[in-house]
Amino acid sequence: MHRLTLQILRVFFVVLVLTAMFVPHARAISDEERKTLEMFFDEQDRVVTVTRTPKPISQVAENITVITAEQIERMNAHTLDEVLVHVAGVQVLTYGGPGNASMIFVYGSEFLHVRYILDGVSLNGVTDGGVDTSFIPVQSIDRIEIIKGVSSSIWGSATGGVINIITKSPVKERAIGGTISASAGSRATSDARVELTGSLENLGYYMTVSGLRTDGFVTNNNAELGNTFGKVVLNSSLLGETALNLGYSSYKRKSVFFKDFNIKDEGSGRYFLSSLYGNYNISDNISLSYNIYSKLIHGSLVVREIDTNNVYSRTRLREFNAGGTLLLNHSTDMNKITFGSEFDNGYFDNSEDGVFAGNSPMTMLNRRIKKLGLFLSDTIILGDFSLSPSVRYDRTNVFGGDYSTSLGITWKITDRTLLRVIGGRGFSLPVLYRESLGLSEVYYLQAGFETSQLKYLSLKASCFRSEGKKEIFDVNVGKLRKQGVEAEFKTLPILNTSLQAGYVFIDAKNKDTGEAARNIPRYTINTALIYDDTDSFSAVLLGRYIWWNMDSFYISKYSSFILDLTLTKKIRIASNSDLELIFSAHNLTNSSQYAFGFAPNPGRWFEGGIRFKF
Repeated sequence: MHRLTLQILRVFFVVLVLTAMFVPHARAISDEERKTLEMFFDEQDRVVTVTRTPKPISQVAENITVITAEQIERMNAHTLDEVLVHVAGVQVLTYGGPGNASMIFVYGSEFLHVRYILDGVSLNGVTDGGVDTSFIPVQSIDRIEIIKGVSSSIWGSATGGVINIITKSPVKERAIGGTISASAGSRATSDARVELTGSLENLGYYMTVSGLRTDGFVTNNNAELGNTFGKVVLNSSLLGETALNLGYSSYKRKSVFFKDFNIKDEGSGRYFLSSLYGNYNISDNISLSYNIYSKLIHGSLVVREIDTNNVYSRTRLREFNAGGTLLLNHSTDMNKITFGSEFDNGYFDNSEDGVFAGNSPMTMLNRRIKKLGLFLSDTIILGDFSLSPSVRYDRTNVFGGDYSTSLGITWKITDRTLLRVIGGRGFSLPVLYRESLGLSEVYYLQAGFETSQLKYLSLKASCFRSEGKKEIFDVNVGKLRKQGVEAEFKTLPILNTSLQAGYVFIDAKNKDTGEAARNIPRYTINTALIYDDTDSFSAVLLGRYIWWNMDSFYISKYSSFILDLTLTKKIRIASNSDLELIFSAHNLTNSSQYAFGFAPNPGRWFEGGIRFKF
């Protein structure tokens, strides 16, 4: 075994032993403390990402992080990437600030190897499998479940992990409620949102409309985003639960990233999403659920010469997906089995003209890909232990078939200490227009523990290792090994103030050459200092740092720490109505932290706003 792997395991073992030493001496804590200090997991909480059906988080062997709507609101985030940038182990590469394009990496994975799910529907594109998270609004999000590491035995192509977005459900207690908010900031940045929700007997509804615009924090780099999302939920004894989701997003962007080459670009796009979800309880222990969906994406990119405004190249893209998922679940106190099948039919056509297309008048490219996946997962509960085997088979008309497996074990050492181990095999699809590259295959192993056994402190630690065949995106050859550790802690609030921090170290090496892999982050740090009196005022100071480990060619700059401050003052207007005043200072120290010299991060900027809840 590699020397560094041994060192990682030694450190992990020492920390585990030291934690276990505290177990016999643990004091009884109050219910209030127990509620606040939840080991990074709540014993009563349920997550759906690991098996696609609700499962107690204490039986989850994967390294999972859950972000709630309350946390998103407290940090005053606009889009999904602004939330994920504060998650340990997740690296976000942005191109100019709010509303501009971004890419997400988990433990240094390729961005297209991360799978994004919205209410059971995959958001990954047909062309390259990537997702631009900057135009996914946060207002409709109830929670985000993030699996760090390979998740192919349940989700198929997902060697980088899964980001599962679960939207809000209709409020059941009243016919109408909602939120109206507006904010304005530096560089003509503004964000306006309207949210309405309610229920009438067995019928509930939820809808939100939002708009974000900015003149950009890099010269001539502006963006406009619009989003509409709606949900109708019907509960009946005949059909069970049925939900219809409809979403529409659009964006317009202009940027001058390559001024030295005398070019600028103008991009625009539209995104349509519809899905019909149903869940029916066949018996007390057996349920059947389905999800039928369609997606349509239109995009265009025009590159012009700066001095003459002449068109340098023009690209048009159209993608369409339609598919469905069927799940059969059997659950008892000792056993939880899920059998699932999913089908997706995707198509894209792409046209280019100009210099990028070899000066030809028009170059056309179109592809169709059909995907079929079958999986079986089980959770066997044996007292304080749980055993979770999973197996999945995927087949496409382009890349053929492949299988994925995993085996997870959890051990609940005490009611506040959990040990977890998982290993297996997974794969990811390459970009569709490079069929010759073949699949990316990965073998992986993770181990970790979570505890709130200490008096004022929660701890979470993990170590991970993966070895992939053909995992290099550009040429898809050779073997890449990644291994490292993740450590997090959070404190019990003292005088309404708590501290959180996370550290991730990644060692990546090309096993064919024996050389360290570049352009994969080496380590990351995330911090949070939170004051919350739970009644009228909160203050959140968030910090982040990434050592991007880039080649000098990219002219990177990442020697500084980024700090973001958000203050929220709540004013009670009526028994069920609140007015909140919000102030945010982004990048307080005006620091530089970017991977590409042509796309520096925004400097210091401010915004203020109001939020009315009723």
